[in-house]
Amino acid sequence: MDLSRAKPESEEDLHRPVTGRERQVIELVAKGKLNKEIARDLRLSEGTIKEYLHKIFRKIQVTNRT
Repeated sequence: MDLSRAKPESEEDLHRPVTGRERQVIELVAKGKLNKEIARDLRLSEGTIKEYLHKIFRKIQVTNRT
């Protein structure tokens, strides 16, 4: 998934708050965990984690996790 070109779908996306689950994903990313480790910890699929990250990146207007 190429997130370097990720853009908000609408101006409204920029103003949506981060959800509780997105916050959990952010906290695990901040701890240096890999997507598959996050998926295991949250009992979700790795694909679901990628979708959460995509949404988070759009909301906070970044292109990658670094």
